[in-house]
Amino acid sequence: MDEILKVGDIKLEGDPVKGQEGEKTTEKVQDVQEGVQDEGQQKEEERELSVRHEEPQVNGGEGEVQAQDFEVQCDKDEYLVKTIDWKGKKIRIITQNENGPCPLVAISNVLFLRGDLEIQPADREVVNFDYLVDRLGDYLLNHAPAEEQETSSSRIEHLMNYRHNLDTALSILPNLKTGLDVNVQFDSIHGFEPTAELAMFDLFNVDLVHGWVADPQDIETFDIVVNKCKSYNQTVEFIVQANEISSRIRQEPFTLAEEEKLHEGYIATEFLNNTATQLTYFGLELLLDSIPVDTLCVLFRNNHFSTVYRHPQSGLYMLVTDSGLVLERTIIWESITDVDQGSSGFFNGNFETPRSPKKDVNTDLE
Repeated sequence: MDEILKVGDIKLEGDPVKGQEGEKTTEKVQDVQEGVQDEGQQKEEERELSVRHEEPQVNGGEGEVQAQDFEVQCDKDEYLVKTIDWKGKKIRIITQNENGPCPLVAISNVLFLRGDLEIQPADREVVNFDYLVDRLGDYLLNHAPAEEQETSSSRIEHLMNYRHNLDTALSILPNLKTGLDVNVQFDSIHGFEPTAELAMFDLFNVDLVHGWVADPQDIETFDIVVNKCKSYNQTVEFIVQANEISSRIRQEPFTLAEEEKLHEGYIATEFLNNTATQLTYFGLELLLDSIPVDTLCVLFRNNHFSTVYRHPQSGLYMLVTDSGLVLERTIIWESITDVDQGSSGFFNGNFETPRSPKKDVNTDLE
C-alpha cells in the first residue's frame, strides 16, 4: 500500500433529514483508514533481474512501431532505470515497481529531470532503495544553506529551522518503503496538514500539490468540507458520527443537533463519493492556473505521488513510471485532461502522440 487516503466503505445512503420520513441507514463505516498500516517485517528476497524482449517491428511509415512483447521482473526493493527524451537530451529516470515507495520515486524523478541528480554509472539498469536514499541524502547535504560569519537573527532562525528539517528528513528517508502519511485539506492545491515528512518536499525544492479541491460555487458542500471539516480526516469523522447517530435504536425523533450532524455527514459522503479519483474539475483548473509553465512538481492523486510537468502550450502531463513499460520508448507522458483520465492520452518524450499508443495500460500503481 502506498498512502493512507482510501475512502473504503464509507456509506450514508440518502439524506436522513431531507429524505422520506423514517428513512435511516444502519450501515457502519468499516474501512476508514487514517494512517498507513503498521509496517511489518518484510523478508529480504533476492531474485535476478530478468528482462526479455523482442526487437520492435517497424511497418509502414517512419515511427510506426508495433507493440513489444517483454517481461520485466525485479526485486521488490529495486527500480528499473528507463532512458527518455527530455528537452533534447537523454535523461535516465526510475520506474515504479508494484510496492515501491512512490513519494521517493516521484521526488527522485523531478531531480533527474531538473538535472540536479544523475544515475551513475551511465550503464546502470537498476537501482535499489538504499541507492536512492543515499543519493537523496547527499543532495540535501550538498544543498544546505551556506553559513555566514555575520548573520541577522532571521537568517540564524532560518538556518536552525533548515538544520532541524534536514536532520528529520535524513532520519525519515530510510523509512519511506511503505509510503507517506498525508491528510489533504480541500481548500487549495497546496492544502496538506503539515508534517515532518512533507517538509522534505521543501528541502528538495519540489512543489507538492493536489487537485482535490472543493468548488466554492457549491456553497453548502464547500461550507461543510472546507469551513467545518477542513481536511479528509475530519470529513471522515463527520461521516462516522452521522452513521453512529443514524444506527441507534430509538423511540424519539432526532434532535435538531442530530439532524444537523446527519445532514453534514450526508453532504460529506456525497463529496467523497463524487470525487473518488481525488481530483475535481475545479481543482484541475486551479492546477492549470497555478503551476508555472515549464515546471515540474509532484501531484498527489489516487493515493499516489506522481511526477507532473506543466507544458507551456498543452497543459499537464504525468510521467509514466510503470515498470512494465521500461522498454517502451514511445510512452513517456500521460495527459491529465479530466478527473478520471477517461480522455487522457499517451505521449512520447517530445509530447507527440505515438503511432501505436497503449491506451489500456494502467499507470496508477496502488
